[in-house]
Amino acid sequence: GARRTMTRFILKFAGLCAAVILLCGQAAAEDQAYLEEFRAYTSALDEGDLEAALRHGYAAWQSAEAELGDDKLTAILAYNYGQLAIYSDPSKANIALARAKELAGAGLADLPKTELELYLAYTAFKLDEDSRRAGNALRDMLEQLVDNNAPPNRDTATMWYELASADMKNKRYRDARESASRAEAMIAAVFPDNYRTRAAAIMFQGVSLLAPMPRKERTIIQAIEKFQEAVLLFPPQESIENFDGILAQIFAWQAAAKAVYLSNDFSRRRLPEGTSEFDLFEGEHLSFEQCGGAWAEREPPNYPRRELFRGYVGAVLIGFNFADDTNLHDVRILAEVPERSFGDAVLEEVSNWKLTAPLPDDARCRKNKMTWVTFVI
Repeated sequence: GARRTMTRFILKFAGLCAAVILLCGQAAAEDQAYLEEFRAYTSALDEGDLEAALRHGYAAWQSAEAELGDDKLTAILAYNYGQLAIYSDPSKANIALARAKELAGAGLADLPKTELELYLAYTAFKLDEDSRRAGNALRDMLEQLVDNNAPPNRDTATMWYELASADMKNKRYRDARESASRAEAMIAAVFPDNYRTRAAAIMFQGVSLLAPMPRKERTIIQAIEKFQEAVLLFPPQESIENFDGILAQIFAWQAAAKAVYLSNDFSRRRLPEGTSEFDLFEGEHLSFEQCGGAWAEREPPNYPRRELFRGYVGAVLIGFNFADDTNLHDVRILAEVPERSFGDAVLEEVSNWKLTAPLPDDARCRKNKMTWVTFVI
């Protein structure tokens, strides 16, 4: 989903330097394997073929190790491959970048020190995303760039997002809020068309406001507002069959946040308005009431015993269609919060929901219907 949309392919400054050094300085050494592989690497870069560039970049570095050993060109080729592979193979990238750092430290090559340290911090983090030490080392590097007013770029945007994802996974909510806020701002700047990943970063901020205990009225409302901000980034959806998974997840979190609010003894002030389901889909839609709909049976689902015992509050977002009978058709869980907690209970009860009479044979009445089921203690 959002993480895959962050994958990208960039030719770095060091790769350009290597091209000048190798092609100009080694013109007489056309039979050397590392040079042939490097030329194949640059051709793949020009053609936008990441898989081939990675393969030839690795071969160029390994050939230089065999033919040159500790050498300036070995360092450059190790760096070229390492910075290109950080997202596809962080383990190999870490080895290559460590080798480049070793040779640069020996005075054999002049490589961009800040970028090299950043890439090493990122690959170390990717090799152990649960490590607080690795996460903090990457965070410190990224914060230094912010403090030095370095302009956002695709690498730093991606790294902040990955860091926010790991913070969320490890329930480090204070860190997650900061990481996600940084990620959102940078994604907006360097990936202006990537609304899905930006929305996911905003969702992380909302969850990081909602999750910590004890919950406060102000932060719950702020979370609801964050979820609504993320929702508004999405275009209208075509149908429940291809409803965007990230959008569904955001909606489920927004419903869960409202359930959390209702489960607490707050002042019950007016909650922020959310987007109507009719605003989510393309084309014209009619409400259940406008279509003359009436329920013969629509009981709420039973609260799962395990979730009730644990004090879980949550929400399930379901999509469905109507046909020429009184049943719901094509019922599907679009998202649930928390995951794998309430969905089965909802599906079991929804199978019993029935109308008093079929709805009119009109797609505006029968297609792409959604509802939220909340579980409030």
